Amino acid sequence: MTIIGKIGFLFFLYEIIGYPMQDAQNLMIFAQVLESGSFSKAAQRLGIANSSVSKRMQVLEASLGVRLIHRTTRSLKPTEEGQKLYERCARIKEQIEDISLEASGFKEIPRGSVKICVPPLMAHTKLTPQLPDFLSRYPEVSIELELTERESDLQHTGFDLSIRTGELRDSSVIAQQLCIVNSVLCAAPGYLDQHGRPSHPTDLEKYNYLAWRSPDRKSYNQLVFRKGTKSYKTPTAGNFVSSNALAVKEAAIFGAGITLLPDITINQEIESGLLEQLLPRYTCYQYPLYMCYHHRDHLPAKMKVATEFIKKVFQSGS
Repeated sequence: MTIIGKIGFLFFLYEIIGYPMQDAQNLMIFAQVLESGSFSKAAQRLGIANSSVSKRMQVLEASLGVRLIHRTTRSLKPTEEGQKLYERCARIKEQIEDISLEASGFKEIPRGSVKICVPPLMAHTKLTPQLPDFLSRYPEVSIELELTERESDLQHTGFDLSIRTGELRDSSVIAQQLCIVNSVLCAAPGYLDQHGRPSHPTDLEKYNYLAWRSPDRKSYNQLVFRKGTKSYKTPTAGNFVSSNALAVKEAAIFGAGITLLPDITINQEIESGLLEQLLPRYTCYQYPLYMCYHHRDHLPAKMKVATEFIKKVFQSGS
């Protein structure tokens, strides 16, 4: 939020709603705590002492007469009342930011930071190679990438955008489908020259399977292939497991075994011959890929160009 927006937010609450200035500031701090995920990070972003944040939260809870945050040694989460209050604060902040941008003439000039959460393999193979062109075109926009396999909660993490796969759990965000991802079984040609090439899904039991597993991703102890109306299940076994798909991909390239990866992340390696697709006449798992972001009546210019960039990257087919 711009300085104009922050000041406007405070005076909006104070002048229009008649809310005391001190309590309005406490509401801003409360919203920042939830968006940052901790008191210390909120204090750092706001430029105030950690003890001040803690004290302000105590004062706010006392003035409202309800507990707003459940806090443990490892994490903090809003109570039901805290979540409702945060959602109202967030809506007001967004409206004031839009007004301040329009008033200052910045509406059509993309500028500011965009925080994006994306799985590491998709960032490595799809997003980062095309970032230089985007940053050159929009020099006043900065991109902050968070690489994680976990599904991030946009409401409380402070991210502007996230790239997600499969079933969506958060109905409060806007989700645009980018493409359908096909899971492709692959291996290095050298590994296949040594161990042979499978001709049927039931042949896969004798190969070393490189497993990609993460907390938010289904663990495939067996693979299901389809051809026409028939389906074939085959168990998997291997001596390598990683929560990072990029590590699994590199292990496959260096000949450690076979693995199942998203087609959009290995198309170039298959075309160049680093990897070879197995059982191409059979289909395996398919799932949608989404771009998710907060609902807003007016999307800032920086978000408009960022969302268009991501759509272009993931819908290019290469």
